[in-house]
Amino acid sequence: MNEPTITGPKILAVVAHPDRQSLTWKITERVGSAITEAGGRFSTLDLYADDFSPAYDNVDRQHFRAAEGLPGDVVAHQALIDEADALVVIFPVFWWSMPGVLKGWFDRVFARDWAYDIAEDGSDHGRLGDRSMHSIAIAGAGQGVYERHGYRDALHAQLTHGIFEYCGVRDPGSHLIFGSENPDKIDEHFAQAGLIGEELVAAANLARTAVAATT
Repeated sequence: MNEPTITGPKILAVVAHPDRQSLTWKITERVGSAITEAGGRFSTLDLYADDFSPAYDNVDRQHFRAAEGLPGDVVAHQALIDEADALVVIFPVFWWSMPGVLKGWFDRVFARDWAYDIAEDGSDHGRLGDRSMHSIAIAGAGQGVYERHGYRDALHAQLTHGIFEYCGVRDPGSHLIFGSENPDKIDEHFAQAGLIGEELVAAANLARTAVAATT
């Protein structure tokens, strides 16, 4: 009898930067190569190339109120996440937060009845606990600025607690790459990206093991 083929975890990176020559995309490529080297499978979703509209409109609103189905672009992006073992969002920090296109992506794609449920009594329940999710933010300022003013904690609270954990994700990862405007730090940035890629594979494997143990 042939043994079943075990493939590495599939990791989807959602990237929010319009310039393919940017450091954000170079970091993405390094993360991807590290994932592949560690036995994972890597794919990207470029929100700009995909021409994704971040505008939450009345169709999205009607779905939230359980009056209509989801728009086609939202369904397509949810399907990509469903096919993956892990998700990582990679973005430059704009005014101490994520770019508008990524915020709108979360607003629309992480929709009710897919990312979470709301019961009749108003209680909520996350639905994405079967996968690993992470964020990688590329910051222009140094680490001291982010820690002194609380920006680091704010990003972590918004993404890790406010989105991923709310949607049921266990042990989500949060990463900041500081000093992106400093050319002397390029090698350091790429080294950090490589370590993050390895961590994503390990986390995705743990998530797959946890799911297998409950099925």
